[in-house]
Amino acid sequence: MSEERSEAAVLVERILNGGHRDFQILAADGIVPLAARDITALQLSLRLSDDPEVSSRASRSLAGTDPRRLCDVVEDADDEVLGFLCLELAHPLVVTAVLQRAALNGSFLVSISSGLAPDLQELLLLRQEDICSHPEILDHLEENPELSRYFRR
Repeated sequence: MSEERSEAAVLVERILNGGHRDFQILAADGIVPLAARDITALQLSLRLSDDPEVSSRASRSLAGTDPRRLCDVVEDADDEVLGFLCLELAHPLVVTAVLQRAALNGSFLVSISSGLAPDLQELLLLRQEDICSHPEILDHLEENPELSRYFRR
């Protein structure tokens, strides 16, 4: 199992290093011999590529990815990836997984609060400790054009 994992890690490293553009394009399209979680993580990295075609293909592929597969990477993702998942892809299942994650940066919550759909705003409001330490979350939530009745109360 660890040998298999190390082979996957070597493949990911080679793709990310950019030595073989054809491999990058295949990976951006999700056509590489890796576990689904590893492909998704790789595509999240490739969408930031300096190569416009690789970046575009990875973003397009991620937009068509099953949301349950995207949820698999939420726990290990950094704020930049979480922002992409919440603001760019914005699938309710994925945003729910992000908002249910135990550790989230308060400034990240501020950045997404003004764009949350009404059904997801309630999940944010349940994060009382984060709201107490970052009251600007509420200010940004008030700017949300889809502010829910629940929040208005």
